[in-house]
Amino acid sequence: MKRRNFIKSIALLPVGLISASGQKSEKEIFLFDFYLAGYPYYKAHALLYKLKPGDEIILKPEPDNKYDDQAIEVYTIDKQKLGYVPAVSNTVPYNLFSNNIKMKARIKEVKPESDHWERILISIYQVVDA
Repeated sequence: MKRRNFIKSIALLPVGLISASGQKSEKEIFLFDFYLAGYPYYKAHALLYKLKPGDEIILKPEPDNKYDDQAIEVYTIDKQKLGYVPAVSNTVPYNLFSNNIKMKARIKEVKPESDHWERILISIYQVVDA
C-alpha cells in the first residue's frame, strides 16, 4: 500500500474507539454510590473480609421479586449473592437494564466495624465507547 493510501485509510477510522491492542476502548461514567441492602440475609457477612475496594460486582434485575418489581440483585464475580441495590436507589440501574445500556459496579468501601447497613459501599458506572 502506498503511503498516501495508508494515511487516507487511517483518517477514515473512528477516532479513539480502537486501542493499540485492537479492542474497543471504553470509558466509565460514575453515576452514584449505594450501600448494600440485605446484608444480614445473604453471603455478604461470610465474604466481608474477602471483599476489597475495586472488586467488580454483578448486578442482575429480579423482575419477579414480590416486594419490588424493580429489584436488582448484587452478586460477587463468582456468583455469590451479597444482597440488593436498595429500593430507593434502584430506579437508575433498572432503567439502564431496561434500555440495554451497559454498566459496571465495583466495591468502593468495606467497613466491617460499621452498622450492617453501611458495611459495603458500591459504585455504579455507565460504560460508553471512548
